[in-house]
Amino acid sequence: MSNNKITIIQQIIPKYRVSFFNELYKKIDFTMYTSHEGLEKSINTVYDNIKFKNKLVKNITFKNILNFQFLPFRKLLSKDIIIFEFNIRILSNIILLSLRLIANKKNILWTHGISENMSVISKFIRIFYMKRA
Repeated sequence: MSNNKITIIQQIIPKYRVSFFNELYKKIDFTMYTSHEGLEKSINTVYDNIKFKNKLVKNITFKNILNFQFLPFRKLLSKDIIIFEFNIRILSNIILLSLRLIANKKNILWTHGISENMSVISKFIRIFYMKRA
């Protein structure tokens, strides 16, 4: 598939994931969208050694609790497949995912799943979107 079809949206590219994405890019042509930094202040996006297409977008973090990336929503609505970093604290991902579900587009959620110590609201939101992705 061409990169026009597959997009990965990550908050950042942590160092420990660079080799994974480089290997994935050898098999699947994709474009990634990331920001300079995410919710964790100590982790920054890694630029060196990446072999895939990365489009940098601006973001805003609200008290290190919520994050919003200024994604090209209109452009991303037309993509065939988007692989979302599914963290419900990333508001832009939830908004884009909701719009894509309404448009009946294919979405893949990359998530740590559900744990026992999550709030009832967090579990509900995660299950709601996971069932529809």
